Amino acid sequence: MPNIELHPQHSEHSYRRGGKLTASYADKKVRQYDTFDPRIVVDLPSKGKQRDKIIIDKYSAFESGIVIDLDRIEIIRGHHKARLVVSIGRTEVVDGEFKHEVYSPHGLLGYAHGEKLDLYLASLFYDDPKLKELSVGHGHFDREVEEYLEKEFETPGLFK
Repeated sequence: MPNIELHPQHSEHSYRRGGKLTASYADKKVRQYDTFDPRIVVDLPSKGKQRDKIIIDKYSAFESGIVIDLDRIEIIRGHHKARLVVSIGRTEVVDGEFKHEVYSPHGLLGYAHGEKLDLYLASLFYDDPKLKELSVGHGHFDREVEEYLEKEFETPGLFK
């Protein structure tokens, strides 16, 4: 069972120490950080002056021995603190494909399948050729998880 925090109290910049920007896509609207805390930060399409973003954390190689698993996805709305959207629980290999349990703060939502789910999710927001190339054919979410994420990100049709 994942460690679920309902209201983490951090901004993107003070979120973790030791993160080094390693790549950016879509005119720096998608940023990839590495070192002790691998993550991707995606600026959501803006609604006026409000600057929303999602933070897609990965388990570090130190925690899990592998770096393809997602740890958690959080959202920051405007100047508010980060709020947990989903976290990833147990991972197993089924028919040669990774299958990850996806939890909301209220319990099991469904499953995520495959690898590079962070890049896949980021590629849904911006049509960046390099981001699409890195994420194509690597992962997907169950329909229940997709519907939940569309609602949380306030982006209907994100997975269509």
